[in-house]
Amino acid sequence: MESPRRLIHGASSDRAVSALFVVVLIVQLVLGACYRHLHGHSDSTEGLLYPAWALYGHAMNATLVLIVGAVCAFKCWGNHRDIPVVRRTGVMILVLIGIQLLLGVVTLIVVLLRRDAEIPIYEVIITTAHQATGALLLASAVLLLAWNSRLLQSGPEEATPGAEFIVQPRA
Repeated sequence: MESPRRLIHGASSDRAVSALFVVVLIVQLVLGACYRHLHGHSDSTEGLLYPAWALYGHAMNATLVLIVGAVCAFKCWGNHRDIPVVRRTGVMILVLIGIQLLLGVVTLIVVLLRRDAEIPIYEVIITTAHQATGALLLASAVLLLAWNSRLLQSGPEEATPGAEFIVQPRA
C-alpha cells in the first residue's frame, strides 16, 4: 500500500538537509579511506607514516557530520511525529552518530598508539566496528533522503516550477 505524500511546510529544507548529510558522509568516507590506505613505512623504528592531512580532514569533517546529522535527525524526529518511518529513521541516525563518535575516538587512540607494522586483533575489531557503523550511518542517511523525497511535499509557497506535473499516488 502506498503512503500518500503529505503537504508539509519546510519539506524542501528537510530534503536539502538530508541531501547535504549524505554528501558530508561521502566526503567523510573518502577522507577515512585516504587515511587508512595512503600510508607508508618509515625507515626508522617508528613504524607506519600516516597522511596527516587525511587524519585532520577526517577529524574536522566529523564535526560537520555531527552538526549536519544532528540537525537532520532532530528535524525529522521533532517535525514529523505523524510520519513514523521518518521519525524512527531520525532517531536511528541520532543513535548511530553517538555510537560512531565514540568508536571514532577509540579508533583514533588505538591506531595512534600502535608503533609497529603488525596490527593487533583489538585494533582490527575496533576499526572494523567503526567502518561498519559508518556504513550503517550512510545507508540510514540515504534511506532518510529517500523517505523525505517520497513522503514529504512542499507547501504552496515552496512549490517548484513544474510541480503541477508531478504524479501523485492514488489513495
